[in-house]
Amino acid sequence: MPRGIQFCWGLLTPVIPLAIGIFFPTMITKRFIDQSAIRLLLGKNPSLGLRFLRRAAHDLSEAEDKFLQSVTLSVHARFAHLLLVLKDRYGSASDAEDISIDLPLSRQDMAALIGIRPETMSRTIKQFEKEGLAQFSGRRVHIPHLDKLMDALESDHVI
Repeated sequence: MPRGIQFCWGLLTPVIPLAIGIFFPTMITKRFIDQSAIRLLLGKNPSLGLRFLRRAAHDLSEAEDKFLQSVTLSVHARFAHLLLVLKDRYGSASDAEDISIDLPLSRQDMAALIGIRPETMSRTIKQFEKEGLAQFSGRRVHIPHLDKLMDALESDHVI
């Protein structure tokens, strides 16, 4: 490993990139900056170090929240949450309730994101279809009633 400080998503810590790499292995970009360059930057601009620390603390807090969700929420609620997050970025709406999402992830990747096995992901998808929460066709998801999907998350949300 090169000598220096490891950056990942703007973090200045050796612990967080490893944890993020577990959840987003294809999204990691690592850059190494020599320690002497960092010391020079921090010596000329001490507020830069404070900004790095604030960012690392914020990201660590978010990682802790996600960990707590993974151990306190049911698989059903975690998958509902993931679909809601993906809806915000990759979804399109024909009206306020009818949403379609073109998933950027495979089912295996989604399973890894919410901490379950691919087999459990398949069962959860079938359960969502049976309950009328979502219909899946390849990487396209149709959510006919957004409020029902939100209710699936809120009914189990304990944090």
